[in-house]
Amino acid sequence: MLDLITMGRIDQAWKVLIHGPPGVGKTWLANTFPKVVAADLEGSTERYDMARLDLRNAPLEVYDDRNQVDKAATSVMNFLRTLGREEHDYQTLCVDTLDWLEPKIWEATCKRLGILSMESLGYGKAYLEADEEWEKFLNALNFLHRKKDMNIVLLAHTTTKIVNDKDFNEFHRHDIKLQKRAAAKFVEWAELIGFLTYDTYVSKKNGKETSKHDGDRVLIVQEDGQYVAKNRFGYQGEGIQPVNYDTLRERLYG
Repeated sequence: MLDLITMGRIDQAWKVLIHGPPGVGKTWLANTFPKVVAADLEGSTERYDMARLDLRNAPLEVYDDRNQVDKAATSVMNFLRTLGREEHDYQTLCVDTLDWLEPKIWEATCKRLGILSMESLGYGKAYLEADEEWEKFLNALNFLHRKKDMNIVLLAHTTTKIVNDKDFNEFHRHDIKLQKRAAAKFVEWAELIGFLTYDTYVSKKNGKETSKHDGDRVLIVQEDGQYVAKNRFGYQGEGIQPVNYDTLRERLYG
């Protein structure tokens, strides 16, 4: 068994989660990855020259009268199965966005449990039950990553809340816009979580300081308490600019 031990960095596909405010350029960044195909759940890809499947009106799954999965129907999971089953030259799957996928997860959970809404069960039990649908989705992503060697780029919007540090000072915390159980799953799953924002500077006018930006973007890939971010590449530098796949690869592997 010891002869199976290997050393050295393995250059394999990435598992990425990018979150940020609306319009900051998450889809644009995803489109800089190699040979992208997008599962478009909110219509954000329409302004870009990229391969996509419009899944805005598609459910997570489609079942027939015998409650069997209809593998010929258009659904989120069938799209992932097709990418895993058929030959293609796509190298990156972009899911745009996770928070627009979440209502489909909830709809499938409610249908399976025979309830009207996620609040029909007390104590958050329905969100616990939704783990089954989320795990099915994650298993499909992992298959594409391992067996098809595809980069997986998940996009999500950001939610901002006010939290207190250990000294009870208030600050804004930028988190992934998902129910907390689901968010925790993807934080654990991803090997690179980037918070995409604008590079800001302080402007002073009439004695007052305000934050402004000139349109330049920056990708934060290290947690500092203000936002969810991480990387498993050992990168400890400043926010990454310019924001694109080539620069990311250069910095993370440099």
